[in-house]
Amino acid sequence: MNLNVGSVIANLRLDDSKFAAGLTTATTKLEAFSKKAGQVGTYLTLRFTAPIVYAIKKSIQSFAAFDDAITRSAAVTRDMTDVMRKAMAETAISISKKSILGATELAQGYFALGQAGYTAAQSIKALPVVTDCCCQSSKIRYCYSLLS
Repeated sequence: MNLNVGSVIANLRLDDSKFAAGLTTATTKLEAFSKKAGQVGTYLTLRFTAPIVYAIKKSIQSFAAFDDAITRSAAVTRDMTDVMRKAMAETAISISKKSILGATELAQGYFALGQAGYTAAQSIKALPVVTDCCCQSSKIRYCYSLLS
């Protein structure tokens, strides 16, 4: 037996105020997170990226100064070839690893030796000796001038 009591029609009204408040809170938190993420990005740029870029820039400048010193020395040195130029650069770099003088200073020493009339081969042989002598007095240009 089926009994039909009738139909009930109901209008439901939802209270969405808590839902809207939740969305507002979520939006506020996302905006705060976005601001913090931007601050972290700025911090990382200033603390990490900028110093790395600066170090790369300094490395390029150092290489350019070294290359310029080798080029100037090659211009005044007798019997210069590409092979000798490369050997001069490698010798200067090698000596700089064991010396208080940098590779660029040593390459500038080749200039003084070349002006004194040394050939490329003679300059390569003389550089370690002169460097050892000059490191004692810290007046490398003076020592190179004594050779001329």
